[in-house]
Amino acid sequence: MNEATTIVTWAIAVRAALNAQQIDADRLFAEAGLDVSKLNDPNARFPVSGMSTLWELATQASGDPAFPLKVPQFVQPGTLHGLGLALFASATLADALQRLERFSHIVSTAAHVISRPQGEELVIEFVPTSQVTRHAMEAFIATTVQFTRMMLQDPNANAIRIELKNPAPADHETYRQFFACEVCFGQARWALVVGREQADRPLPLANSALAAANDDVVQRYLAELENDIVGKTRQLILDSLASGLPSIELIAAKLNLSARSLQRQLNEANQSYTQLRESVQRDMAQNWLRHSDRSLVEITFRLGFSDQSNFSKAFKRWTGLTPGSYREQAKAPA
Repeated sequence: MNEATTIVTWAIAVRAALNAQQIDADRLFAEAGLDVSKLNDPNARFPVSGMSTLWELATQASGDPAFPLKVPQFVQPGTLHGLGLALFASATLADALQRLERFSHIVSTAAHVISRPQGEELVIEFVPTSQVTRHAMEAFIATTVQFTRMMLQDPNANAIRIELKNPAPADHETYRQFFACEVCFGQARWALVVGREQADRPLPLANSALAAANDDVVQRYLAELENDIVGKTRQLILDSLASGLPSIELIAAKLNLSARSLQRQLNEANQSYTQLRESVQRDMAQNWLRHSDRSLVEITFRLGFSDQSNFSKAFKRWTGLTPGSYREQAKAPA
């Protein structure tokens, strides 16, 4: 499995926050084993292990446990590559958060973002997929809140609630001042919760053509993260599932290949298109059943299945369990 990585533009924001406090950021980068010359390449990435060390060193050097909350002020739309511009051009806040869910790996491959409605609330959960520090998770959540205010052009557009897994610090007033809402520590998940009314508000800079153009930029970048044909095919399948089960002809066309050529290249990598497509469906199904409260109906259609019966049969073939049983077991107390 490839090591989780973070886009270097995210590290630029950390560097700026350190420099603003008169801290020698480049020295800390060197101690973390991160090459600052890479900051000149907006497409480059740092390993999450090195970024985790940098977060620890930065927080220690600042003497401020809430240092991660200082970083969002140095994050601009371009920090998130094409995703940042696509977010601001989205139709509504909910639309932007769905884009964040779909493309969050451009920021870091160490976590998934899961956006789901829950009554009168919209829950945005940040689910780590590898070892990450609480600093990185706090900064990501804080940046999402900051972007929400910027996208809505409303400095008072606050979340209803913030849920953090780390224990409450001795002084948590900084957190309450930044988020300006209820902040719950020691929770079972990393999440922010906004009201559905706020989530459905149109964004002032909505531009469907601009959003679509930047979606294409992000998809190409993500496909290059794994420069082998398997990685590119997986990403394109994932991007296409919500519109229905993608055929090999559709994916091959997106890769400027014939279906026969794509299948041949996959065969050379000991893969078949059908197996690869099912692995993407299985991985996403297991992730959503474990980490979200999405209904089985929603999961069914988001994974490209025509009906819930077909999804249940496929899932039982993959795991030996029905989706409902799998969810019960995954959420049962240890």
